[in-house]
Amino acid sequence: MIPLLLALLSVPAFADSLDCELEREGKSMAVTSPLLEGSANTVVREANELDLGLDASLAPGSFLLVLQDNAKQVRSAFTGSTEAVGFAGSSLIGQDARVACRSSLGNPPNTMPSRPSLPDYLVCVLDEVTFVNGAIAESKRVLKRAVSTPLFKFPQAILGEAGSSAFSVRLHRMDFNKGLDVTLTDRGTGAFARFTGPAATLRTSFMLGLTQGDRATRAKFQRLGCVFSNDPKALD
Repeated sequence: MIPLLLALLSVPAFADSLDCELEREGKSMAVTSPLLEGSANTVVREANELDLGLDASLAPGSFLLVLQDNAKQVRSAFTGSTEAVGFAGSSLIGQDARVACRSSLGNPPNTMPSRPSLPDYLVCVLDEVTFVNGAIAESKRVLKRAVSTPLFKFPQAILGEAGSSAFSVRLHRMDFNKGLDVTLTDRGTGAFARFTGPAATLRTSFMLGLTQGDRATRAKFQRLGCVFSNDPKALD
């Protein structure tokens, strides 16, 4: 009993951490890293049975989540506010791969996240970029949407499509756990990246990206970016 008690006392009872889980076809792999002063980095680059890679980086002002599907040579990336890993956490989903991340806090806050007043517009842009031999061969903006925010007190769906790219942003500001659902799709190949997480993840802006292929040789990159602004010409 004494050795067991000593072992328990030697481990912090309320260690803060960033916890992620990779999943594919019913198999999963959990990874974790310590959370120190609001920062953590969880990385999986070595070969594994899921054939997936991960880069989850939490800083005091932002959260970056990257899911690398080595089998399909597809890379999904999301960046937004740190609210993404609060409460139930968030997920980044591909065709048959998924990663979910959340922060575990020894002393979690006892208050719900605030819902600050919004600027006049949510501005979203959709870009398509072609990489050849590691350099940008072509870059073009295929779509821009500026949506008035007064109606955001109700659940909203913002949709757009141009060329082979399509996106949807579904926002329910009263849903603190799963109020943001964003999807970016290549209609030609069927590849997609989907983020689901707390509504407060869209605090000021977010970016969702989808890369198909190897940028060192040839790849297609699609990027959706959205930002709250008082200027409908933001992101021009």
